[in-house]
Amino acid sequence: ESFPSGHSTAAGAFFGVFAMLMPRFRWVFLLLALVIGVSRVIVGAHYPSDVAAGLLLGMWTAMAFAFIFARSEMLFRFDAHGWPRPKNATLPAADSR
Repeated sequence: ESFPSGHSTAAGAFFGVFAMLMPRFRWVFLLLALVIGVSRVIVGAHYPSDVAAGLLLGMWTAMAFAFIFARSEMLFRFDAHGWPRPKNATLPAADSR
C-alpha cells in the first residue's frame, strides 16, 4: 500500500513543475523535493525505494506535461535541442552551444 509514496509523488510533481518554470532555481526545488522524501523515510512511513519511485513518478509527470504543453505552445516552447523551456525565457540561437 505504500509504493510509491504519495507524498513524494506530489512533491516530485509540484517541485518538478517549478523547476521547469524557473530553471534558475532548479536545484533548490529538487532539494526541497528530496527533503520531503527523506522526511518520509525518517518518520518510518516509507522505505527509500517507495520515496525514490514517488519522486521519479512525480517529476516524470511534470516533464511529460511540459512536453505536451510545449507542443501546444502553452506556457512552454521547445528550445534548439528539443527540450521544453518557459515561453518567457530567452532561447539561445539554434547554432549556439
